[in-house]
Amino acid sequence: MGWVGCRSSDLGERREREVRRGGGMVTGAGEGWRASEEDEEDEEDEEEEEGEEEDVGAEVRLVRAAHVGDARMVRELLKVSGVDANVASEGGRTPLHGACQNGHAKVVRVLLGVAGVDVNRRGALEDTPFIGAAEGGHAVVVRLMLDAGGVDVNGANQYGSTPLQSASHWGYGDVVEVLLGAPGIDVNRADPSGRTALHAAASKGRQGVVRALLAAPGIDANAADDHGKTPLHSASSNGHVDVVEAMLEWPSVDANRADRDGETPLSVASSRGHAEPMATLLRVPGVDINRASGEGWTSLLAAAYAGHADGVTVLLQSPAAASGVLDVNRANEQGQGPLYFASVEGHVEILRALLRAPGVDVHQADDNGTTPILAACRFGHAEAVSALLSFPGVDVNYADVYGRTPLWEAAREGHLEVVEMLMRVPGIDVNLGTKEGASPLQWASRKGWADVVRALLRAPGVDMNRTTRNGWTPLYSASEKGHVEAVKALLDAPGVDVFRAETIRGETPLDAARRLGHAEVVAALEAAHVRRLMPGTLLALLRGGVSRAQVTDLAILGLGDSRLRDLASRMRAARSVPSSSTGTSTRGGMSHPPDPPHHEPSRPS
Repeated sequence: MGWVGCRSSDLGERREREVRRGGGMVTGAGEGWRASEEDEEDEEDEEEEEGEEEDVGAEVRLVRAAHVGDARMVRELLKVSGVDANVASEGGRTPLHGACQNGHAKVVRVLLGVAGVDVNRRGALEDTPFIGAAEGGHAVVVRLMLDAGGVDVNGANQYGSTPLQSASHWGYGDVVEVLLGAPGIDVNRADPSGRTALHAAASKGRQGVVRALLAAPGIDANAADDHGKTPLHSASSNGHVDVVEAMLEWPSVDANRADRDGETPLSVASSRGHAEPMATLLRVPGVDINRASGEGWTSLLAAAYAGHADGVTVLLQSPAAASGVLDVNRANEQGQGPLYFASVEGHVEILRALLRAPGVDVHQADDNGTTPILAACRFGHAEAVSALLSFPGVDVNYADVYGRTPLWEAAREGHLEVVEMLMRVPGIDVNLGTKEGASPLQWASRKGWADVVRALLRAPGVDMNRTTRNGWTPLYSASEKGHVEAVKALLDAPGVDVFRAETIRGETPLDAARRLGHAEVVAALEAAHVRRLMPGTLLALLRGGVSRAQVTDLAILGLGDSRLRDLASRMRAARSVPSSSTGTSTRGGMSHPPDPPHHEPSRPS
């Protein structure tokens, strides 16, 4: 864009008077000249500034006067001997630049009457006076410049923007009308990115300008920019329904034109949720509702993924849907369909709308075998799971290529509400696991989701001792990871095997907890071991005889021979149970004679 200066109406009388005297401030390149906005604080400062201003030359005052629109001062200064009408400021801006940019028609007339005035002089931003007039929306000045002759009507600034493109961008319809009547005007001139004046007007929603451009002889309504986007793409992606309607009135406009990514005007409107432009485009005969981008993204898929419920509704209620043309199961290159993305993102309103669509496939799976219900369970979208479970015939035990079921996904991620919802479904298999043998309980234990572990343990038929390929039980997994609450939940379950060892190291859950220093888990497991050994091994201690297997059990607790004898002695004393009077016992893996009778020492009377 070129430089936009201050208008004379913005200046107070005193400041305008200073400019006429030649006062003001010289600004840097690209900014031109402007009056000083600092108020003097006292008379001394004001007198000092006036003294400095007297030394300003006539040419500097000429630039300032043209900028603020002082036609009388411009005439007077042009009479001064040696004054150049093409004098430029530090920013390369001439008096004609300032007058055109600010719409000072009287000054422009004066300057155009000077022999040798350069109407195509370029400033620091490569902008000409004509570009400034168009960019500022000054139709009268634009016409004056055209009438003067010699103006480069298609000249562009350093950004590649022509007068027609600038006026179209800002929506200056009167300027556009004047420019379209100019001899030699190029209505299809593109900037460095390939965008034309029609692109600029369409992207900004300038309906009047769009209609004027479409009526111009030779206009290319389907001109594509460097990304392959047409003006209809621009209007659709920005939601300008009135512009879309205006463009579709022209028979030459291609509603199915795809850009370099394979996106059509309908698909870009769908991905951004612009329901009204979508509805307008869908009324066009022959519009392709199933057209997919380079990666297989259809309009329905894009709207479902982005969560645009209104857009999905428009597509599902379109004439193409009513006639059975719309493919509600059309998936992208990874096999992911609209229902899948609605489930992944938890877009419940869209999910329900899709489930009502004729022919929807609730078991459609992506390349990994992930179905909509698997996806919803993985991300814990309880409402989405509920909606999917209400669909007739949905398979809650459906597994992906790795063997992961909806319950497995929910348990692994700790989604308790979803787990409990699935467990209420008749026919749910709580023990189905992956190809590695990891069940839902296994992963809930490994992740430490104690509430989920308790919920799964309440399920009829749950296998709490199921092992993976490497022999890990749920209890071992929880112990190895140090999840004490999950360990306690498992230990409270009747039938859990606290002694089962995994197959790589031969470790029991207690071994793993000790090795990794999980002190709370070790304490819980040791207490469980003691409970499991009663009444077998400990009762044998009380009776004075321990089998080799029982010694092994006790050794797990780290109890040596002396501690075993001490434990047995204290327990016999507490329970008053006599030991065997004959034979020997095998305690701590060694043979020992029976303990001697115990007598209380006599006490003096």
